[in-house]
Amino acid sequence: MQDVFFSPTVLSHHVHGEPAIWFDDGTYYMMYDYIGWNPKAHANVKKQGLGLATSKDGVYWRDHGIDFPNDEDVYWTGCAAVTRYQPDGPWVMQYSFTDVPKYPGFRMRFAVSEDSRTWEKLGPESTFLPDPRWYTNRRFDTINPCPAPDGGYWYGAWIAVPKDVWGFGFGKTRDGIQWEVLPPVEVVEVPRIKKDTIPGEMGGFFKMGDRYFIEYCDNTHASPLGVRVHIVSSKKPEGPYRPTPRNHTWGTYSYFYPRVYDLPGGTFFAEMFHVGRDNGRSYHMPPLKRIESDGESIWLKYWEGNDRLKSQPIRLSAVEPFDDGKASWLYGVPETLPYGNAVVVEGKLRLDGARGERNLALDATATASATEEAEWNQADSFSPDKAIDGNPATGWVGHAPVGGAVSFQLDLGESQSIGSIALHASVPPDFVETSVDGKEWTVVPDPPQVFDARNYSIGAYWENLGRDARFVRFTKKNAEDESWPGLPGGNPTWRGYFGISDVGVYARPSKSISDRPSLVLRREGERDFAIVVDRDGTVRFGGVDKDGTHFRREHVRDIEVDLGQQADFRLILREDMGEFYLNDYQIGLLNLAGTNPLIGRIGFTGIDGACRASDLKAWHSDPDASFLASSASGQLVFEDTFNATAGAAVGFNNDISTRQAASSLANAPYSYDATGSLALNGSNVNIVAAGSFTPDTSDTLAVDLGAELVGEIYTISFELSNTSGSSGDWIGFGFGNEAVGANIADAGLLIRRNGSNSFYFADGSGIQFSSTVSGVNTWEITVDETGASPTVQFFQNGSALNATPITITNLTGTDRTFQFNSSNSNTTGTFDNLRIEVIP
Repeated sequence: MQDVFFSPTVLSHHVHGEPAIWFDDGTYYMMYDYIGWNPKAHANVKKQGLGLATSKDGVYWRDHGIDFPNDEDVYWTGCAAVTRYQPDGPWVMQYSFTDVPKYPGFRMRFAVSEDSRTWEKLGPESTFLPDPRWYTNRRFDTINPCPAPDGGYWYGAWIAVPKDVWGFGFGKTRDGIQWEVLPPVEVVEVPRIKKDTIPGEMGGFFKMGDRYFIEYCDNTHASPLGVRVHIVSSKKPEGPYRPTPRNHTWGTYSYFYPRVYDLPGGTFFAEMFHVGRDNGRSYHMPPLKRIESDGESIWLKYWEGNDRLKSQPIRLSAVEPFDDGKASWLYGVPETLPYGNAVVVEGKLRLDGARGERNLALDATATASATEEAEWNQADSFSPDKAIDGNPATGWVGHAPVGGAVSFQLDLGESQSIGSIALHASVPPDFVETSVDGKEWTVVPDPPQVFDARNYSIGAYWENLGRDARFVRFTKKNAEDESWPGLPGGNPTWRGYFGISDVGVYARPSKSISDRPSLVLRREGERDFAIVVDRDGTVRFGGVDKDGTHFRREHVRDIEVDLGQQADFRLILREDMGEFYLNDYQIGLLNLAGTNPLIGRIGFTGIDGACRASDLKAWHSDPDASFLASSASGQLVFEDTFNATAGAAVGFNNDISTRQAASSLANAPYSYDATGSLALNGSNVNIVAAGSFTPDTSDTLAVDLGAELVGEIYTISFELSNTSGSSGDWIGFGFGNEAVGANIADAGLLIRRNGSNSFYFADGSGIQFSSTVSGVNTWEITVDETGASPTVQFFQNGSALNATPITITNLTGTDRTFQFNSSNSNTTGTFDNLRIEVIP
C-alpha cells in the first residue's frame, strides 16, 4: 500500500501520468499512463500500455502494474477516461493513441468492462475521427463527459483543433461509444497567439449549479508565458465559454494536465505533479480535492477523506524562538517531523499587521518595442501593461526578428532609489538597463540569480543595486544562428518570442519576509523554503536566506478570497513533495526537490513578540492501518493491518510500541501510551498490559459500527495462525448490548483456540463446530441481518465450515463490538488484516 503522492512501484523507473479515476463497488480505480523512460535518450520513450492502481479509500493506493496493454498497431497509448453512461450498462473506457501513419494526430478508441478489471477492446473500428465540416485533422481525443439535464444522454467535450473558432470538440452520446459530433464549443476572451496551436489539454467538463465549466491546461506549445490552468464557464453546454469572474487562471508550478473526476461525494480534482529530481518516476498524484462553486467561479477545497492520512498523532511542544543563529526571527516547535511517511500539520496563522513591500512597477507606465497580437480573442491580448497589473496570470509578449531584438520598458514617473529588481519571464533577458532621463543608459552589471519556476518559465533577481533611476529596460536578442532557446526546452514554435508575466522594482536591496505572515520549511544549506501569505488570498512560495532576507518568489497563487485576520492552515508533506491549504482552500503544490533536503523543522514568523501560528497539531500517516467509516452501501467499514505478533511474556503484542515509540497518541486509529494501552479510533477497544483486548465501557467500538451494520449483510475477515501454549486465545464479535467474553454463553460470535492447533466457533447458544489449523489461515464470517432471524456463516481459507447459515441468538440493540484476547503464556502466532465490509 502506497502513501500519499502515488507513483508506480511495480515498474518503478517508468513515468506515471494522466490518471483516470472512478469508483465501482466499494473500490477506487486508477488507470494511468505508463511510459518507459530513458532520461538520456528521449527518443527511446515507448508506451507500454496503461497501469492500474486500486484503493479502498481514495487516499492510499496499491499499484498493480500494467493492466491494459498497447494495441498491436499503435506505439503510444494513454489519456484514458472511464465512465458508466447507463445504470445498467458497462463501464466504458476511451483511450488515446498516436503514431499510426494514417492519423496525423491523437485519436481515440474504446473498451468496455462489467467489473472494472476485465476489459474488452472494441478494436480499430471504434476509432473516433474528426468531422471535417468543423475540425482539422489534428488531435481529436480525451472525451470529458457530462450528463445532460434530462438524463437520457451525455454531452462530451474533448481536445480538438476547430477550423473557424478557438475552442474544443463537442458532441453527445447515449452509450459513451457512439458519439454524434457537433460544432465545437468556442472559448472567448482568452487570448491566443497562434491559430494553429493545440488549444490545451482539457481535463474536465462538468456542471455545477446552472453553469457548465471547462478546465483545461496549456500544453507546452500553447503560450510563451508558461503553463497555466484555465477555468471557463457557460450557461449552455455548447458555449460560448468565458473566464470565470474569479480564480480563472492558475499558474501550475510543477504540475501539468490536471483531471476532474465524478466520485462519491461530489466532483473532484487531481494534478499530474512533476518532481524534477526524479527522471524515473517523474510524476506523482497528490491528494484528491473537492471542487466547490459559488455559482459562477470554482475553487479547490480540502477533501475530508484525506483525514485518513492522520493515522498517528505527533506530540508537539509549545512554540519557542529558534536558537540557531540567523533564524532567531522564527518561532517553531522543537520536534523534528518525520517526512518519510506523510505528515499533516494544521494550525492557525495570524494575517494582521502585515507590511507588504511596495512594488514600484505597479505604478509605472509600461511600453515595448514590439507587442505580439493574438490571432484569437485580441480584445484582451498581450499588451505591456499586462506585465504590471499585479496578476501573474497575464503578461506581455513580444517577438524579435532573426538578428534583431525586442525590449520591454518601465517608466516609474520620476527618479527613485532602486535596490532590487525581480522578473518572471519566458526566458532570461540578455541584459537589463536603467536610466535617469531615458537617454543615457547603464547596464546592470551583475548577472541575475536565475531559477526555474517549474512551469516553463523562469525567475530572475538583480539585488543590491543601490542606484537611482526613472526607467528600467529589459532586452532580448534573437540571434541569426538560431540559438534562441525557445519555449519550452528549445521548442521552435516560440523562437524569437519574449514573454513577461510579472515585474517587481523595489527600493530595498533584497526582499525580506521577517515581518510578513509566513511558514518556513527548514532545509540543509544556506536557504530555506518560505510560504508568504497575504489576507487577500495571495500566497507566494520561494527560497529565502536563513536570516529572512533575499526572498525569491518561485510561484504565486491568488485565489481571490479574503482570508480574514486569521486563517486555518494545513500542510501535507512527504519526502520532497507537499501541498498547502488555507481555510480549506487548496493554494498549491510544493516541489521541494533539490540538493538541500528538508530537515523536518517548520518555522513561523512573529508579530508583537509572539509567534503568528497557534493551535498547532500534527499527524503522520500509516498506509498499513486505516479506519474507513462510511455509509453502509458497498463500503469498507473497518480495515486494519496492524500485524499483531505474539512475543515472550506479552501474548499477541500489537507491535504498536515500536512503531509509535511509546508516545501518547490520541484519536486514532491507534492510541498508545507507556502503560501499554491501545485504543482503536481513540476510544473503542483497549489493549492492556500483556495484550488482552477488552471493551472500553465509556465508548465502545459498538457505538461506532452499530449504525453502519444493523440491517445489512457484511463480512468480518482476518488472518489467524495456530499458536503454542495453553488454550484460551479468543476473538469475539458481539451483538446487541452484551459484550462478548471468553465464555461461550455470552451473546455473540466466539472464535476460541482449544489446544495448540485448533479453534472452535460458537455463538451465544453453545459450540457449533471446531476446526484444526496449520500455519496462517484466512477466516471470514458472513453475517446477514436483513431478515427476521439474522444468520451467520463461517469460512476457513475460502471453504464454508457450516453448509447452511446459523441463526444468531440473543440479538438486541444496535451495538456491534469486536474483542481479541491472548494469554501471556503464548509465544507464537499472528493475528492480522482485520476487515469489516458491508456487502451491497
